[in-house]
Amino acid sequence: MGEFRTLYEEYMAWGQEAMKRKNEMEVAQWEKCYRELASAVDIVAERLGVDIVLRFIPTEKDFKATDAEQALMEIRLRAAVRYPKQLDITDEVVKELAIQETEN
Repeated sequence: MGEFRTLYEEYMAWGQEAMKRKNEMEVAQWEKCYRELASAVDIVAERLGVDIVLRFIPTEKDFKATDAEQALMEIRLRAAVRYPKQLDITDEVVKELAIQETEN
């Protein structure tokens, strides 16, 4: 029984370490993505003479929520309910990042 317990504890420790490393890699990847996005936003904002850039979901985008919590999050991310369309620099930032926008 002691050998089984030892193997189980080793397995659990290995699993915890693997999860820790996975989380560390995910955090690093998210930060890298954010830094690339922020850099592209800086370039586009400078080019267009924009002083402040806010992250938001355009009001005309469909909700993709499947539960109330997700719906509330989508509402919170739609901070601007009405805004001049020329203030939306999303397309320029996407071009600066050289990525193709997908319909989700």
